[in-house]
Amino acid sequence: MTKLNTPEDLTDTLVLADWLELTALASEERAASFGSLERMLKRAGIYEKRSGRNIEEDARVERAYADVGAEVRSRKKSAGAGYPFVLQSNRLLFTGAIADCPAYIFCLCLSWFGWTPRKGSKTFPRRMFEDLATHVAGNFLGGTAVRFGSPRTELPTSFTEALKSVCLQMGEGQTKMGLKAKDAKDDTLDIVAWRDFPDQRIGKLLLMGQCASGKHYAKKKTELNPHTFFADWLSDHPASPVTKAFFIPHHIRRDKWQHFTRSSGIVFDRSRIAFWSQGPAFSAKAEGYVDWSTRTLASVRTP
Repeated sequence: MTKLNTPEDLTDTLVLADWLELTALASEERAASFGSLERMLKRAGIYEKRSGRNIEEDARVERAYADVGAEVRSRKKSAGAGYPFVLQSNRLLFTGAIADCPAYIFCLCLSWFGWTPRKGSKTFPRRMFEDLATHVAGNFLGGTAVRFGSPRTELPTSFTEALKSVCLQMGEGQTKMGLKAKDAKDDTLDIVAWRDFPDQRIGKLLLMGQCASGKHYAKKKTELNPHTFFADWLSDHPASPVTKAFFIPHHIRRDKWQHFTRSSGIVFDRSRIAFWSQGPAFSAKAEGYVDWSTRTLASVRTP
């Protein structure tokens, strides 16, 4: 068992909040103290002013302390009952079980530890995240969602046949005649979701989404372009306007949220995913997420 490492960037509020949450999950006490966070920051000395005045260092540490508290409260507000922690005085408590909030904890572990595939393993965290995001997209629209990302399981493995199937299911769009897309895989499209009217005629709410579970997710936020996708592959485009969405297991700094959203469409971060994952449909298939998170957390211990 290895130690839960001290974050590399002790000036990043999001990283510090993640560390606090993981500490609560991995510790025997099922709690993380803001006091331990404060001590870690002071030991690192990164907030110390060149003159060495302790009063300035203390003030900066207190601001960092307050920022982390505000971030935790923001996550709780966004995730609602999907947030697995309780903020009590100067401690963050994990009061339930991983199975109570599997989406948030899975995304937290995926964001922090990554998803390097293991040879011979039948568990694919990246694909699990896409499945989770597909469920969330369907819940958010109150309609139907399919995972288009490669490799496909529910849709045909062929890009052309998968696209034909999606167009047929949603009743919008038509693939080009003689379309050949041997190397297209998914062309950055991971999720298609829609909400039908009872008459099922064209003209409905459509969503196209991309998932990015790795640490360099920001580089992917502009990759998916629905208009270019239609121009490349469809002869008859959907009549309805399309909403673009971006799904990540991370959080985004509040001062960057507006810019990020303008670039990537509707952002489903970890807390939003946790909120929209709730319900019996996901709970029924959450065992794999609980198992992966449990094994991942078992490999670390807190100081």
